[in-house]
Amino acid sequence: MKNEHFPYDRVMRELLQLIPLRFCQRLLGQPIVKVLDPTFPGVSERQADFLGLALDGRIDHVEIQTTYDPHLPIRMVDYYIAIYFRYKQYPRQYILWIGEAPCPYSSPLTVGRLVLPCDVWDIRQLDCEHLLESDDIHDVLLAGLCRRDERFWKKLAHMLRMLPPGQRRDVEAKLSILAKLREDFIIELKAFQKREGDMPIVLDLENDP
Repeated sequence: MKNEHFPYDRVMRELLQLIPLRFCQRLLGQPIVKVLDPTFPGVSERQADFLGLALDGRIDHVEIQTTYDPHLPIRMVDYYIAIYFRYKQYPRQYILWIGEAPCPYSSPLTVGRLVLPCDVWDIRQLDCEHLLESDDIHDVLLAGLCRRDERFWKKLAHMLRMLPPGQRRDVEAKLSILAKLREDFIIELKAFQKREGDMPIVLDLENDP
């Protein structure tokens, strides 16, 4: 399941590890001060999507899902235990749903007779306006997976114009991948370009970077 959606997972992991301030505050409730090593060597190496040390000293663990995986609750339990043995504290856990379909998970997670506290977020529930107030382009990119409106496109166009060419190409590469998660993204982009004229963005939707 993970391999099929690796490009989306990879981009989301990269974005979270850049610690976009407003997104992390909205999702986790407080700033992340340090990204922790998310790999857990063993018989088979495991890698969490995001592991961060929060301002209050607690560890926050986030798993990103684009499609339903019936084994995810078991994996969350596995990570819960692995994180404890490595960092000597139990994490707060979150599932971040970025798929187009309605989120199929609910909190808490149930594994047999075990009940695991875990917050479940559909990214479309996050406050897009809050993210658009950020000066961090990565907050704005993530806002593209929320409920978009005219403000998103204007803010994205403005920030892209301010970026140096190298960084702009990196942002466009990430956006090209994330755009495939929303059926109406390109329709909205073309409509905005028609209204506003030239927009400093080129998306390659045929080939994932």
